Amino acid sequence: MPQNFHHVAISTPDLERALGFYRDLLGLEVLSDARWPAGSERINQVLGLPDTAARTVMLQGGNLCIELFQFDLPAQPAPASDLRPVHHYGITHFCLDVKGIDEVYARLLAAGIRFHAPPQDFGEVRATYARDPDGNVFELQEILCATQPQGQTMTDIAALQAQVQRLSDLEEIGPPRYRYAYLANIVNGVPGDPEAFSARFTSDGTLDFGLAIA
Repeated sequence: MPQNFHHVAISTPDLERALGFYRDLLGLEVLSDARWPAGSERINQVLGLPDTAARTVMLQGGNLCIELFQFDLPAQPAPASDLRPVHHYGITHFCLDVKGIDEVYARLLAAGIRFHAPPQDFGEVRATYARDPDGNVFELQEILCATQPQGQTMTDIAALQAQVQRLSDLEEIGPPRYRYAYLANIVNGVPGDPEAFSARFTSDGTLDFGLAIA
């Protein structure tokens, strides 16, 4: 079972332009910037393409990373439109949590970012859709109510994992599969029954969060 979502990936015809948006305008942090040449067989096998060459940049914002690709090989066909409708099959959008959505909207709008509409009020959430420089749809949302699920930041999760590491003897809490359930509950943002989720140490000593199995 997956432990977490790590990243989404976007192929772009102009990586520097994309970095101008994701890094400079949104403020994501660059974690890595690398290239691979033609003839990289293992990469070609993973991508399912005869041969590839590309530059890739991994950026992080909060608890999610975005990976940008600019492919030199194979040649890219010209897109039919940079405004692909969100109801078409495939990935429709990704969502960014923000604070002060009206200020963020105004700043991005002034920088030339295309929005479908100004932020709309949905009661517990205010949100709108926009397009990155390549026409990919992203959502801005501001959660106004504490009952709405919110993503844990990597800092939050790291702090909780460090707290678990310091607790060396928790046998009294119950069987191993429930021993760290109360902390996993916090990480997953699920109140109520502490046995709804569990966390356990795997054989290599790392912490594994997942559904409790009786």
